[in-house]
Amino acid sequence: MNIYIVRHTIAASIGNENESAITEKGKIIFNRNLEFWSSVSPRLDLVLSSPIRRALETAELINEHFDLPFDVITEKGLAPGASTELVIALTNSLNKNDIAVVGHLPDVAYHVSNLISNSGANVVFLPGNVAKISFDGEARLRAGFLEFLISSKK
Repeated sequence: MNIYIVRHTIAASIGNENESAITEKGKIIFNRNLEFWSSVSPRLDLVLSSPIRRALETAELINEHFDLPFDVITEKGLAPGASTELVIALTNSLNKNDIAVVGHLPDVAYHVSNLISNSGANVVFLPGNVAKISFDGEARLRAGFLEFLISSKK
């Protein structure tokens, strides 16, 4: 199984953080990351997303880029404060091999660390970054291999 941990791309700062939309600059940066992502890992089966607007809009860009036949699956548990255990349970329950999970900082950095390290890996996750973590079989804590981290400056 491969899990792609994605931080939503750049969003506008407005009063209600839950309603912040991604910016044009965020779209440009993330589309560049999507081009590279699909060139090294062209397959994707499904996209899971936090219900928060900026994450959902990022997830929809992924869905469109990979031309997936299914809608993004919105999961309340992926809102800020999501646990890695929930990510594991969700991805393992779907019977798919390549799953993108779109969320928020600091959660996404914790997920990568928890999935690849026994002692905690310090992962810097900028808006729009993508980490591919592969597993031999189902996802498990500390059993993943970090294959790549796509990162671009703001």
